[in-house]
Amino acid sequence: DAKVSKAFPDGRFWLELGPDPPLLQLQASLAAALGDSRPITTVPQGRARLSRLLGERRCLLVLDNVWDKSPLPNVALVGTHGRVLVTSRDVAALPGATRIRVGEFDPEAAKRLLADWTATMPGQLPDAAEQVAHECGYLPLALAVCGALINAGSHTWPQLLTLLRHAELDALPIALEDYPHPSLAVALGASIDTLSPYDRDRYLRLAVFIGQGAVSLTALQMLWGLDQHHTTAVIGDLAGKSLLRAEAGRVSLHDLQMDYVTRRTPDLPALHEQLLAAYAEHCPGGW
Repeated sequence: DAKVSKAFPDGRFWLELGPDPPLLQLQASLAAALGDSRPITTVPQGRARLSRLLGERRCLLVLDNVWDKSPLPNVALVGTHGRVLVTSRDVAALPGATRIRVGEFDPEAAKRLLADWTATMPGQLPDAAEQVAHECGYLPLALAVCGALINAGSHTWPQLLTLLRHAELDALPIALEDYPHPSLAVALGASIDTLSPYDRDRYLRLAVFIGQGAVSLTALQMLWGLDQHHTTAVIGDLAGKSLLRAEAGRVSLHDLQMDYVTRRTPDLPALHEQLLAAYAEHCPGGW
């Protein structure tokens, strides 16, 4: 991008961190890109070298897919003339940062992304492509996965539409270069699997609200058996990890997230019984 190149003439550098980043390897690759290919044997040594190499440079350092804040002091070492851009699905990983939330696309932007991935003009996409975008909930990752599958010739638009409508997310392999998750289901589940067992169970139990739209905090208190304070804390943590939306005292899941939790719920009727039983305890005189 010409504007970015002009703003950062001393270089633009991109590091993929992920859940368990290899710090020595990342430090060494960045140092080599900055012109110093000597071996780095310890993290403190790498930190000192990067601080010296980056200190006076007018550069942009992108740290992609950060899962927690602990690696940042060892790589985010630009000086006063440089800038660091961090991408993360967990706001807790970025204390004190200026946040820019990236949400779902609007329908037109979704069509443009599908067109880019399939090397098609937006106006030439079939009607099924618009339906696929809708079923993806305009989620950029899902749109990219579907576009890549069409471009590879492994799926047709009607096939993708059928898989999405039946929530067959495991049958949507990810054909994105260097992306660590093999399917859309695994990608959606990656953040869920980092939760504590208690919060993971609470999150998966949200499947009981499928088809209900946004639900109130009171309903979640009933479902989880928590008081208002603890319910609000759990919601804040899940929202911070981009696992749900919390707006105006109500909570909702992205359509694909709801598909995912529903698929991971083996006995949905039993979950409904539990929710009804929780409400019944507050009705001593009967329903």
